[in-house]
Amino acid sequence: MHKEKVKIEKQCNFCNSVYIGTKRSKFCSDACRTNNIRDIFKKRIDEGTFKGWQSRNIESYPEKFFKKVLSNNNIEYLFNHPVSKNSLGVEESGCYFLDFLIDKNGILIDLEIDGKQHKYLERKENDIVRDSLLKNKNYIIYRIEWNQINNDIGKIEMENKIIKFKKWYESL
Repeated sequence: MHKEKVKIEKQCNFCNSVYIGTKRSKFCSDACRTNNIRDIFKKRIDEGTFKGWQSRNIESYPEKFFKKVLSNNNIEYLFNHPVSKNSLGVEESGCYFLDFLIDKNGILIDLEIDGKQHKYLERKENDIVRDSLLKNKNYIIYRIEWNQINNDIGKIEMENKIIKFKKWYESL
């Protein structure tokens, strides 16, 4: 027997708006939940109790896939390479993590494999700031938008993106 969750009128813990939610819900939307978490981390950074992300032990399927692509094409890289925000002139601790740092004869390339999260407005804005800071330090940013490869159309799309990247890389 499945017990149905009772909906009640609540007040959002972030924006204080009134909404209909379950007994356990605290926020009126995902945006308020995200903004609340962001504010908590900003406060901790300001207080010095959180120093920002210092490592990233996450490896997505697209990143694993591109490790093979780069290795198969004899392109050397550093994976999830940290670049401190301080070294980019930002007065903030923590790092940006480059999916793949490639050094081609002194030319520093940040190859980014962008999943669907990079389509959200806030992430796009963060990427613009990040890329600008890296470009000011002479990095070249090359972004490849990941698409599913579980059908023939997706495989062809990704193959074309890889071919385009290889031609660009070889032209440097």
